[in-house]
Amino acid sequence: MTLVDTVTWLSLVSLRDPAILCVSTNLSHEFVRPAGREGDVLYAEGETVKAGRRVAFARITFTDAGGRVTGFGAHTLALMPDAGASTGASTSTFTPDGEARVDEHARGKL
Repeated sequence: MTLVDTVTWLSLVSLRDPAILCVSTNLSHEFVRPAGREGDVLYAEGETVKAGRRVAFARITFTDAGGRVTGFGAHTLALMPDAGASTGASTSTFTPDGEARVDEHARGKL
């Protein structure tokens, strides 16, 4: 379930300001075949199906090294653009490697 949550959220914030606040309203996962044993390769592909102003829908497909579907999931998120996050274009800044968000206050901007 953690992978469903994380990968689908990443698919959403790749389209929007990563500072937007959201909360999961529904999260599901279905196992199709065994996978995830030590040494196995597991691929996860997330996709935002629709992202409106207040609700977003995303899905994920898990496949093994042979390309066989091992599981799938869905994630519905309630978006809260007015809850302290920016509502316009993204003003977020990231470190050069893209791994961490740089705090605006630390950069001397408010």
